Amino acid sequence: MITNTYTIDFKYEDEFNFSHTENETVKATSQQIAINKLKNDYQDEDLEVLNIVKELNVGFAIIRGQCVHNGHFALSTKMSSEMDIVIIGIGSTQEFGTINNPWKPKVRRNMWEKLHGKSGKGSKFKLVELRDIGACTKIAWASHTFGKIEGMNLPKPTHYYAGSKHDASWFESMNEEFGEGTLEIVILDRLKDSVCMSGTEIRKSILDECDDWKEYVPSVLVEYIEETFPKELRLYEDIDIDAEKAAFEKRKG
Repeated sequence: MITNTYTIDFKYEDEFNFSHTENETVKATSQQIAINKLKNDYQDEDLEVLNIVKELNVGFAIIRGQCVHNGHFALSTKMSSEMDIVIIGIGSTQEFGTINNPWKPKVRRNMWEKLHGKSGKGSKFKLVELRDIGACTKIAWASHTFGKIEGMNLPKPTHYYAGSKHDASWFESMNEEFGEGTLEIVILDRLKDSVCMSGTEIRKSILDECDDWKEYVPSVLVEYIEETFPKELRLYEDIDIDAEKAAFEKRKG
């Protein structure tokens, strides 16, 4: 059984939500408490609460996004079409200003919002910044990311969307630890059928002042990516693309 997350009317999910697993019971009194909380919060005696309890499908993906390209966009678009709430974890936010990680977290947030609109309250699209925590077990990393989501008062993910089998393996650990069906895993190979260049190849293309990369990122991002790529990095020519490709193949599993 997949973990279910419930909320009081979709537009209020940021103000109040509660969740339960198969081992917990949500009592009728919890619903009444939630209704009363809404009435108290909004001071509206005429507030009409429809669909008091709604089961939500909550999709989660972790994407470094250096830069956000067509493969990332395909994955997030699929999530948006299938999920009630989409949570994108922006990975490795402690890294920026280098050849392998040029863009700051704020710039990467802006890339996503140019594609999906403003994130946060009132939107189905949520962004969570995630710093690396060093060497750790798969379950430790998965639990860390879920803790970040909970800390932002966002609903617990029911689905994890991965761009490779290796990426998926980090969150399959949730099912191994807490029981099969805790988290549904969806794998979408973001490099399948030459949908995109990898982020590494795009950065190398930008450094080489070659315009090939432009067809592999959403058109709305092309100008922004050019404007925000740190100019000082163009002075470097030592990007280790072979090492990055090898690392990607290892992640891809």
